[in-house]
Amino acid sequence: LVRMGFTKFLAALIKLGLTYLAGYIIASFMGLGQPAAVLLGFILSFSSTPIIIKILEGHDKLRRPESTFIVAVLIIEDLVAVALLGIMASTGLGNQYEVAMALLKVVVVFALAYAILSEVMKRLLAQVDKSDELLVLFVVGVVLMISYLCAAIGLGFSVGSFLAGSVAAATPQARRIDEMIRPFNALFASFFFFSIGMMVDPAAAATAWPLLVGILLVAVVGKLIASATASYLIGFSGHSAAFAASALLPLGELSLLIGSFAVGQGLLPAGLMGLLALVIIITSILSVFLVGREGVVYNMGKDLTPDLVSRNM
Repeated sequence: LVRMGFTKFLAALIKLGLTYLAGYIIASFMGLGQPAAVLLGFILSFSSTPIIIKILEGHDKLRRPESTFIVAVLIIEDLVAVALLGIMASTGLGNQYEVAMALLKVVVVFALAYAILSEVMKRLLAQVDKSDELLVLFVVGVVLMISYLCAAIGLGFSVGSFLAGSVAAATPQARRIDEMIRPFNALFASFFFFSIGMMVDPAAAATAWPLLVGILLVAVVGKLIASATASYLIGFSGHSAAFAASALLPLGELSLLIGSFAVGQGLLPAGLMGLLALVIIITSILSVFLVGREGVVYNMGKDLTPDLVSRNM
C-alpha cells in the first residue's frame, strides 16, 4: 500500500464510497431503516479477495498492470470490512460515541499489532523455522491465541484471525508457511463456498425478488460504474478501467460475515443472508465471463454513457 501511493488509496475509497452510496439509496428506497441501509451499503461495497485472485489466475491476468491496483483495492476493502466487524462486535452500532470508541479500539489494536507483534513474531519464528512441523504448529497456535484475545476484548474472532494472518504474512517465513498450508486452504475454502451454496433458497429468493433485483443493481451495475470510474480517475485507459471493473465484481465473503453479525443483532432481516449468498454466486459467474472481454464491457459502457459526459471525461 505504501508503494502504491496516496492516489490509488484515494481511488479505492472512491470505489468503496460510490458503491456504498448506491447501496444506501437502494436500501432506503426499499423501505429499510437507516442502520440496515448503512450496513447494506457497506456489505455491497466489498469485493471477494480469494474469488478475484482465483479468477485472475485462471485467466492468466495476474501480471497485467491493473492487477496491482485491483489487489491494493481488495486489501483496503478488507481492512475497512474488518474494522466494521470490530465495531459491530464491540457496540452493535449503538450511538455515535460508542461507534467512535469502538473504531479507536480497532485502530489502537491494529497499530500495536503491526508495531510490536510483527517484530515478536519474526523473532519467535526464527527459533522454530528449522522444522516444518514446528513452524506450522506454532503459526496455528499464534493465530488461535490472537483470535481468542481479540474476541476477549470485544473485537471478535474474525478480526483476530485477519490480524494474525497479516502479521504472519510480513515475516520472512511467509512463503514457506503459505506453501505448507495451501492444501488446508483449498479444503476449507471448498467447505466455505459449499456452505454459501447451502444458504441459497430459490423459493425465498423468488418471494423477495424486488429486494434481490435492487441488490443486484448495486452489486453489478453500481459496482461496475464505481470501479471503472475510480480506475479511470487515476490514469487507466477506458479498456483498462473496464478490465478492473469486471475483475472487482464478485461480492466479498466478509460481506457474509458482516451480514450474519447484523442478522444476529436484529439489524437486518434473516432472509437477506440467502440473497447475499446468491449474489456472490451471480457476481462471480459474471466476473469469470467478463474478465478478458474488457472490450465488450468498454463498448457497452461507452454506448450507455451520454455524449456530454463522455466528452468531459
